Amino acid sequence: MRGEGPCGHWRERGAVTAEFVIAMPALLLVLALSIGSIALATQRLTLTAAAGEVARLEARGDQPAARARVAADGSVVSVSRSRDGPLLCVTLRGRPGPGLLSAIQLAATGCAAVVVDATEPTAAAQGVAWTAR
Repeated sequence: MRGEGPCGHWRERGAVTAEFVIAMPALLLVLALSIGSIALATQRLTLTAAAGEVARLEARGDQPAARARVAADGSVVSVSRSRDGPLLCVTLRGRPGPGLLSAIQLAATGCAAVVVDATEPTAAAQGVAWTAR
């Protein structure tokens, strides 16, 4: 029988274990990156939806409801807005959460049309910023 067992040569018995040990960290890294990218995409979609809603609320003149909408998400988000004639744009910036992903800052912009008053200047208004906590 010259040293052969049911699985082949006796010298190759630990080869599968060694390959598994080498491949496992790579698989865990791919899994962690996949979960992180899903979390970032979810946060980005949330910011985009909130930016559009806040822009519509502020275009109607309902700034308290806009602040309440941003505060409802539960995360710290900075809000800046700019106005160019009849267009009001709101930009939300925030971090996805604790951990390694907190080093990444996400931003989303939403715009809404505002009815322009005849007495209002047509030049771009100064940007106003506030932070919801």
